[in-house]
Amino acid sequence: MASARPIALGIAIALSIPGCSKVAQITAVKGPAGVSSTTAANVGFAVTVQPRAGEASPTDPASARDVASNLAPVVKIVSPSPSPLFMSFVVPGVRIRIMGADPDGPAGRPDEYRWLLIQDITLIQTYRSRPDSLRRLAAPDFEGWNTLGGNVTEFSLPNLEIDHEALLAIVATDRQGASTQTFSLSTNMLHMYVVYPNTPGPRIGFTSTGYSYEQAGGSLGLEPAVTFDVTAPQQIAGHWYAIDFPGEPSEFRYGIDLPADALGWDVVGRGWSSWKKNDTSATIAVEAGRVEPLLLTIQARDTGGLRSMLRVAFRPVAGGVAARTKAWADRR
Repeated sequence: MASARPIALGIAIALSIPGCSKVAQITAVKGPAGVSSTTAANVGFAVTVQPRAGEASPTDPASARDVASNLAPVVKIVSPSPSPLFMSFVVPGVRIRIMGADPDGPAGRPDEYRWLLIQDITLIQTYRSRPDSLRRLAAPDFEGWNTLGGNVTEFSLPNLEIDHEALLAIVATDRQGASTQTFSLSTNMLHMYVVYPNTPGPRIGFTSTGYSYEQAGGSLGLEPAVTFDVTAPQQIAGHWYAIDFPGEPSEFRYGIDLPADALGWDVVGRGWSSWKKNDTSATIAVEAGRVEPLLLTIQARDTGGLRSMLRVAFRPVAGGVAARTKAWADRR
């Protein structure tokens, strides 16, 4: 009786192997039906994998070690500050500031960032309750997500729907294909509520020895909110602050006796100081003989782009001889 010959079977299957083409040829050598279990156990499979042009083969020991030891990059939304408890109130076109790192990447930076803006309320609720479900759905390719270079530190969000919620998710990726491993509402996911551009922002307060005022709510009003009677001559050491929700830091600028056409938010110079977080004080000198009130104007803006303005008037109550009023900054 003739002996049974092994039969060679060529099978093409789809493989997903990082850094390689997705189709590999598997050749299986199998004996005919009825062979012993010992013979069946000796069935062999030969797999040939072709890497993409310019990339190392995953079967190369050095390449395998590189992939195994690669550290995934990370990214954090710096402002507005993400929170699992509160939404950030933002205006259309809000600037998003990010900070990323890749410990074993070139210059310690990620290769790219990928971000997605979600404005469907059902999806927002789903991903807020289960943040990692978004990663499981999108990784590793993050197809359809927007791309930023690894050197980017801020970008704007266009096309935000006013009076709606929105959810921003962002990941960092490296050249080996690794990406941020954890999705969290404390780091790389930002829950927002989009408000109208002219929505008042933080409440501004002013304080000095003998004088104090705090807005009941944010305001964009041009008229003085409060008038203090001041005995001239006098130097007033004024300080101001902002109360934001939910505690976002504000930037400030101020001016003294500004002309009416310099009160716009886009005006630069013309008596305005520069925007700074710590520009929160000035010394104001009202000289003897001043007749007209002196006007201090303070503007504040938070990280969501909401803005407020406070105008404080100081009315001289002594003297009658016209005199020039000077004001200068006492920077801290």
